[in-house]
Amino acid sequence: VYNTSFVGSGDTSLVELANPISEEKRYLRGNLAYSLLENIRENLKYYDEVLLFEVGHVFSKKEEYRMLGIAIGTTQNDYFFELKGVVTSLLQGLGLTDFDFMVQEDDGAAVTVRVDGKHIGELRRLDDRRSIVELHMDVLREVVSGELSYEPFPKYPAVMRDISFLVPPQARIGDIVQAMQLVNEHLIQDIDLVDEYTGADADRQSITVRIRFRADDHTLNTAEVDVEMERVVVLLQNSFGAEIR
Repeated sequence: VYNTSFVGSGDTSLVELANPISEEKRYLRGNLAYSLLENIRENLKYYDEVLLFEVGHVFSKKEEYRMLGIAIGTTQNDYFFELKGVVTSLLQGLGLTDFDFMVQEDDGAAVTVRVDGKHIGELRRLDDRRSIVELHMDVLREVVSGELSYEPFPKYPAVMRDISFLVPPQARIGDIVQAMQLVNEHLIQDIDLVDEYTGADADRQSITVRIRFRADDHTLNTAEVDVEMERVVVLLQNSFGAEIR
């Protein structure tokens, strides 16, 4: 996500602007958490789980820092350890092996992240539904060596569609999702399981999935997505005996 560097409230450690554009943007932010948690709050209105990140600058009265912030929010479960796993995967992906997590508080709600003995950030559980980690990019640059490859951000927006259907109980969700992805590997970017339920009589299972469509060279229009959704429906009906809800 991209957020502005201005916040409306702050303490004496924040830099106050001489000519703020509004009262809500009077200070330069001292962390990424404030904006990311607001992003999480807004997105949880539409999704059960949200994982966001931002790379941006934060400010103190002495200097400016470049930070990486990753936040996770959920309406159901505590994903603190999942976020710790995200950090572990990130550091391993950067070719780092000498890193550790040091618990700061008895309940484990605050954890220091260190690489080669250097403090690079903190992982915090804010409550049962929200956790965040902030890492110092400049320190990461110091400890990362060698060349790294990356995948650039998509140029064009994704289109999300949900589909609900009933299938026989012996149908495996993994097989269904894999077959759906093969309908169009170029446009179907991802498929997430939203809900799964088997009734008391167990003669049918109800499944809802969310399909993310995206093209590499243009913005998809409704007609294009409708065509692919129809192909998905035909697949579900012919290959899995599905009844579309």
